[in-house]
Amino acid sequence: MLGGDGVSTWTEVTTLEGIPKRLPPTFHPEYLVELDMQHSQLENLWEGTQPLANLTKMNLSGSWDLKEVPDLSNATNLELLDLSGCMSLVEIPSSISNLHKLQELMMMFCINLEKLQSLPDTVSTELITLNANDCQSLQRAPNCFHSTKVALNFTKCFNLSQEARKSTIQRSFLDGRKYVGTRSTNGWARLPL
Repeated sequence: MLGGDGVSTWTEVTTLEGIPKRLPPTFHPEYLVELDMQHSQLENLWEGTQPLANLTKMNLSGSWDLKEVPDLSNATNLELLDLSGCMSLVEIPSSISNLHKLQELMMMFCINLEKLQSLPDTVSTELITLNANDCQSLQRAPNCFHSTKVALNFTKCFNLSQEARKSTIQRSFLDGRKYVGTRSTNGWARLPL
């Protein structure tokens, strides 16, 4: 089909009947720019690696049953990944290291998320927001934030290791301080910077 500007545009509409646990095998996302599946009942999107070079935004927020984030190795243009409220997630896949244009990583209320893989320098320099608020099971967090513009939120991440807590606080740009107080399940702690 031709758009008003004479450029070819393709639109595919997929109807999902019932309450699917994963996208149908006929789903082909190679031209997909945004995937908005908020509050879905999916457990898994797809198996294997998909052609996702055009994908810039993926919103799976509120998908309580989502157990696994798909392989995002080919989503090299992804700028926003919203997994907020994906309460069944335990980890974010290592393929996140290929997301060199990622600017926003939202994971609020992923209460079973235990670890977040380290992000390579190429990802951490583009990142503007990493919000892991209320990821109560999170034990490990990346310690490779090189951008001065990144906003980190690890509020209510009570199970972060001492090392992860210290690294996160140091990256919060608390210039001029030698110590900072932080609260965990064991009460208050005073950490040297």
